[in-house]
Parts: sequence; structure tokens; C-alpha cells
Amino acid sequence: MRLFPTDGGDTRGDFVAGVNDRGVSLGVEPVRRALVVEDEILIRMDIAEELRRIGWDVVEVCSADDAIDVLTRDHNFQLLLTDVHMPGTHDGLDLARLAKSQFRAIKVAVMSGHHAPNASEQEFFDVFLSKPVASLRQQLSPLLDSEHADNDDA
Repeated sequence: MRLFPTDGGDTRGDFVAGVNDRGVSLGVEPVRRALVVEDEILIRMDIAEELRRIGWDVVEVCSADDAIDVLTRDHNFQLLLTDVHMPGTHDGLDLARLAKSQFRAIKVAVMSGHHAPNASEQEFFDVFLSKPVASLRQQLSPLLDSEHADNDDA
């Protein structure tokens, strides 16, 4: 069950009520939202599905340009996971740079099978994933664990 603001506006107040297998309420937890940016549809679908399995609400887009449009309208994401090389005027590193400069709370993961980030690029993301990404959950665990801890402190 999701609780939405009555005005239909800002979703920062969204919450999910959890229930265990015996029907006992586990309390109310904030919705964790991820923006997945990948031009290869099968990879994007696989990543999004894995994030959904571990409780994330996922928005999928196929380019950095589309992701910038999404973030302009809705910056309520705790995680940005982006490929580096994609079609369009911006690449994943441009997107990571923008996200880190304008939305400081967002955790940014960059992935590529062809690009090894240099030292100056590394300041714009929290973790780099080499493709093919095996065990996404394990590789993102430092970000996911720190994001969960940040919510517990709030």
C-alpha cells in the first residue's frame, strides 16, 4: 500500500507499508527511488528488475538527455545508476556531474564495459561498475547500505 499526498504533487512523502508472510505489519518505510539510465533495453530491464526485487521504485530511461529531463521535473531519487556511452548530446559522465552538482544527496553509480574513468571523473560518482555487472546488489551494497542508514538518521 502506498500513501500519496492528497494534492497529487510532490512524492517525497510516499511511504510503503510492509506486511510479513503472516500478515503482521512491519511498519511504514519511505519509498526508495532509483533512476536507471541505459540505452541497451535488456540490460536496463534486468537492472531495473533486480532493484525492484530488493524494494526500489525504479524509473527507466534510455539516454542521459532523457534522465536530465526526468531530474528537472522530479529530483526525488536516492540512486542514479547510469551507463557511460549512450546516444544523445550528453553521456553518463555528464549526467553524473550534473546530478552530483545539483542534487547532492543522490547516490550515483556509473557503469561501463568500455570506459575506465580517470581520476578527475571519479569525483562525480560514488561507485563504478564494470560491465557485465554480476551481482548488482552486492556491488551497490555500499551505496544502498549508506542510503538506508541516512534514512534511519532522519
